[in-house]
Amino acid sequence: MRPAGAAATLFAVALAALELESPVAAAETEMEMRAATTRYHFIELSRSLDSGVVFDALYSGEPGLNEAYVGLGYDVSSSDRASVIPILYAVAGREYGERGATLGFLADVDHRKAHLVLFAGHFWPARGEIRGYTFVDSLDLTRKMGRLELGVSAAAFEDDGAIQRVAGPVLKYDDRQGTWSFAARFGDERELRVTRTLALGHTSRPRAPLRAHPPRVD
Repeated sequence: MRPAGAAATLFAVALAALELESPVAAAETEMEMRAATTRYHFIELSRSLDSGVVFDALYSGEPGLNEAYVGLGYDVSSSDRASVIPILYAVAGREYGERGATLGFLADVDHRKAHLVLFAGHFWPARGEIRGYTFVDSLDLTRKMGRLELGVSAAAFEDDGAIQRVAGPVLKYDDRQGTWSFAARFGDERELRVTRTLALGHTSRPRAPLRAHPPRVD
């Protein structure tokens, strides 16, 4: 199946699952889209119920690597300003026969003057050429200035046993529909990235998890 076809199927299943949820359960639905100078592209649909259950589905692509992730998690926090979500993803890649699971962990702390977002996890392969790896992607720490946030974005992940690191400035702008984010990260690779997050429904919780880049296979 082509990447576009896989993505369409993934989101059709995701939307059907959302329609089956209880109508009395208030929920937040968000969509996130990313593009970068490295030809990386990404689209994600997440659904967070007030019960704490989080559903997440995404498609991630870059030259030579196209993947679909479907995950289920739970927000174990009890604060309106913080979210702590362990989430388990089933993973399938078009290239290299990639199949496996990723256990991720999101921490989102929204203070009056600062905002911290951290997502980390580990991938366990079931088959294919992609080996297991641990990652942090990303760690964003920003200072809030009205609708603007300015700070640092960093990430680290394994690649053939070596640790790859990137970091750089990030600027975020919050509007009525969601958030724009512009980041420039440098280190073992260079990337300029724009991210758009849209809130599509009731908003009472921080956003769903973000996923990391897997290591490349030559």
